[in-house]
Amino acid sequence: MDVFSFGLLLHYCLTAGQHPFGEQYERDANILQRRVNLKHLQHLPEAANLIRGCCEPQGVWRRSMPPRGLRACRSQGLCAATMQLPGVLP
Repeated sequence: MDVFSFGLLLHYCLTAGQHPFGEQYERDANILQRRVNLKHLQHLPEAANLIRGCCEPQGVWRRSMPPRGLRACRSQGLCAATMQLPGVLP
């Protein structure tokens, strides 16, 4: 599983459509400069930590999935919350 994409999707679902790397015109630069914006997840520190690890642009530093990333998702109940969004996950 591509954990970078998973992190983007999870952030999108938990923030009602926000992108962790900003607006469309600034995303590429923010990804290259490692500027991830998780301010919309201040109330969900576990989710912010998981997404920060998934969105690491350097593959060697990125979270692995499975089992660690998926286990973290399950343990925090994040997958259950995401499953309640229609059409997001099967």
